[in-house]
Amino acid sequence: MKARQPILLTLSYGAGLLTGLMRFTEPLGLIGAALAVALLARRPVVTLLTGAVALGHLSGHIARWHEVGSCASRLPAGR
Repeated sequence: MKARQPILLTLSYGAGLLTGLMRFTEPLGLIGAALAVALLARRPVVTLLTGAVALGHLSGHIARWHEVGSCASRLPAGR
């Protein structure tokens, strides 16, 4: 059974988003690595998937940076 490209695209974006939200790596580190893989592979599908990982990772970091100043990031003290 062969995985379809839209499913792979969604999973790649989700994997990048997960790493961005979990503070897995620095944003430029993973994005740079994804772009290097895309340039070395020179295949359209690989380029698309690594781009999705990079965009997902960047989206996760942007969401986390935006949340830092919001009241959702500060929980009240409790038991």
